Amino acid sequence: MFDVKKLILLGLVVSLVAFSGCTEDQASAESSMTMKEGILVVGTDPTFPPFEEKNADGELVGFDIDLMKALGEKMGLEIQFVEQPFDGIIPALKAEKFDCIISAVTITDDRAKEVAFTNSYFDAAQVIAVLVDDESVQSVDDLAGKVVAAQLGTTGEYEAQHYAEELGFEIKSYEVMADAFIDMENGRVDAVVTDDGVAQRFLDTKPGFYKVVGEPMTAESYGLAANLDNQELIDALNAALSEVKEDGTYDEIYAEWFDN
Repeated sequence: MFDVKKLILLGLVVSLVAFSGCTEDQASAESSMTMKEGILVVGTDPTFPPFEEKNADGELVGFDIDLMKALGEKMGLEIQFVEQPFDGIIPALKAEKFDCIISAVTITDDRAKEVAFTNSYFDAAQVIAVLVDDESVQSVDDLAGKVVAAQLGTTGEYEAQHYAEELGFEIKSYEVMADAFIDMENGRVDAVVTDDGVAQRFLDTKPGFYKVVGEPMTAESYGLAANLDNQELIDALNAALSEVKEDGTYDEIYAEWFDN
């Protein structure tokens, strides 16, 4: 089995050797890596259940949260989460507010120009959710003339924007996904475009209120993200991902959040 701790230690040795020949600016950039202090600072937006949210006690919980903690154990690092609205999470990473992101971030070509991604850790799709008694929307084509909700900065919002131009419907964007579903209940929006796992969470939480209609709009994969110049961290995260998948930890976390 690949030893993630050895990878990190090797990276530290290489960094220390390289550090001796660094300029002052390079040294400052190197010293900003909290991973070298035994702490990995991770950005997340806890408004996207069941991947990341806050429980009644205000604690961060979710599939991504548990997975990140498991990765931290494999890497021998303490995980420190920093909350950040999703539409600003990549700019915050680039500004070094945290070392990496785990927040149901879909791997896309455009995002890959700004950040480095790990291997995929979750497959998803964009779907349409409506009220259970709404028969007017059966597919994406039926969104014409409707008001459609999506979360700011997500691929759900991007996909909705794509179809809005073609079909002609209004998009209402939200920072918090739960607010979109509440507004749908209250008649302020007609449909919600979101990830299938998120839609299913709301269906399970309030049985008889919502349903998913039509075919999936996309096929997507989530990845953790780090800055483009931080391949050392990406390699360490990929090694840890391989370990949690091989030893059954990933399956245990998945079962807790999706098989109940």
